[in-house]
Amino acid sequence: MTPYTIAWLAAAGAALVGTIMLVLLTRKIASDWLRRTLRWLPALLLLVPVGVPGYSGHYAPAFVVAIFESLFQTDGQPMAATRVLLMVLALGLIGILIAGRYLRPAMPDAEADADRDPATGNN
Repeated sequence: MTPYTIAWLAAAGAALVGTIMLVLLTRKIASDWLRRTLRWLPALLLLVPVGVPGYSGHYAPAFVVAIFESLFQTDGQPMAATRVLLMVLALGLIGILIAGRYLRPAMPDAEADADRDPATGNN
């Protein structure tokens, strides 16, 4: 295995572990939308690839390139990576909204359950 492959496997492993931890940490959040967003958007943002300036054909996670180019390079070019991150953020939020709206399991008795008295369970 090349160091390039190992680096991407490490990034994927970190995103997987982070997502599992976020699933565990967000179990008690009542809002479905917020819970899904906090679980899936960070993993998406951690793994989106962008080309590394000066190394054609090599890609790295966009957040790493944005940080490295803005903080550690004297003539860095972080805007390309930042634009990709912002675009993926917007598309990810739209995807989460669409998934929450159309992939939600049908609840045919939801209206009947809303009319029930929580203390007794009777209508």
